[in-house]
This record gives sequence, C-alpha cells and structure tokens, in this order.
Amino acid sequence: MEKIIMKSLRSLLLTLAMMSGPVHAVPVTYYFGGILNYVNTALAPHFLVGNAFNGSFTFDSSAPDLNSDPMRGAYAPGPAFSATVNGVHYTTTGGGVGSVSIDNNFGGTDLLSAGSVPLPAEMQPETGGYLPDSFGLVLYDSSGTALINDTLPLGGLHLDDFNVARFEMGFVLSRFAERSVRPDFASINGELSYISLTDPSNNLVSEPGSALLLAMGIAALAAGRRNGTYRVPSSSN
Repeated sequence: MEKIIMKSLRSLLLTLAMMSGPVHAVPVTYYFGGILNYVNTALAPHFLVGNAFNGSFTFDSSAPDLNSDPMRGAYAPGPAFSATVNGVHYTTTGGGVGSVSIDNNFGGTDLLSAGSVPLPAEMQPETGGYLPDSFGLVLYDSSGTALINDTLPLGGLHLDDFNVARFEMGFVLSRFAERSVRPDFASINGELSYISLTDPSNNLVSEPGSALLLAMGIAALAAGRRNGTYRVPSSSN
C-alpha cells in the first residue's frame, strides 16, 4: 500500500511540474555508493570484493524519448559518470555512446539502466594494465511499481522500491603485448547502499529543480490534507 501511495504522489508531482511552465534543460545528477560484490580476477588485487565505491551520473532532463513504445523510454546520448572505486577516480563527461533506458511495467517489471562509454579524448587512470571501457547503473523492480512512467526520473529514486540496485564498470586491456596471457576484458560489479539527488559528501542538493520539486511536494501534501485526498494511516494496536 505504501508503494502505491508513494507512486501516486510522485505521479502528481510530475504532473504539477509539467503544468508549472515551459520545460528548461536542467542537468539532473544522482549520487550513489555501495560495496563491490564481484571483481574479475584480472583486476585483483587492485580491486577486491568488499571495496567501497561512490559516484554520480548526470543526464539532461530535456532529452527526447527515442522509443515510441509508451511503456519504454530511451534517452541519449550517454550520461556523464563519475566513480571512485577503492580510491581510484574515473570520470566521463558523457555525450557519447550510451543512454538512460526506462521500462515502466514492461512485462510486469520496472527497469532503469544508465550506461556510458568514455570518449577517446578523456584520459583515464590505468589500473593493473586495464582502462575503463564502460560505466553502468541498473535498478530493477520485479513488482512493476517503482516507476510512474517511462520518462526520466526527476523526482527521486528510492532503493527500497527495487529488488536489484547495481553499479557496473567494464575495463579493456591496454597492454596489447599481454593479450595472449590476460583477458581482453574485465569487469567489476557492486551493490548500491544509497542513491540520492543529494551528495552525501557535502549535503548539497545536486540540481536546481530539486528545490522546486520539494516545494511542490509540500504544497501538494498540504492541498491534499485540506481536500481530504491524502490521509496518514493511523497505527493500530
């Protein structure tokens, strides 16, 4: 019941945002962090299961939906990613290969996946002979109730709504002389412990639209209480 109420509220906030005036391009940034739960052996001991990671990804809120399916959205180009894994920092400004994809109750499930590939001119740190080849984030909900539609998530994501919340990075071997003895590709995966529009390192809101959404949410709740639309469930003994 709480999931349904929160989904309805987020839908209301999105509707109010669309009615509030012309839509302006605003970069929306989500911050995330967690612990690695898979490391390809080729990347050890530089990365190990249990290492901490944190980062962010940023997309353009005005990007058009390239998928005509009303239950599926695809928004290109690839978002900007920043990730620090076991103290090693990687970043890509986005704009190249990749996208943010949304499945809303498609086959009874919800899915958000964001992926990006570093641009050739972006120099990245080499880790154990490997260079980052891709960044990815996957949020999956088997109940199909986490997302309100197939649009980009502007009003916040909540880990409790998803069964799977995973960060991924792919790497490619940079030392071609070692291709006969080492795999060309390697990867790391990690389980998210948080995802938020607020950067936990400085407690700042990541994008200007968040303040507007917060104010709208408060106004919507106040209006709902006056009209009897929303009720806070009372506890029972």
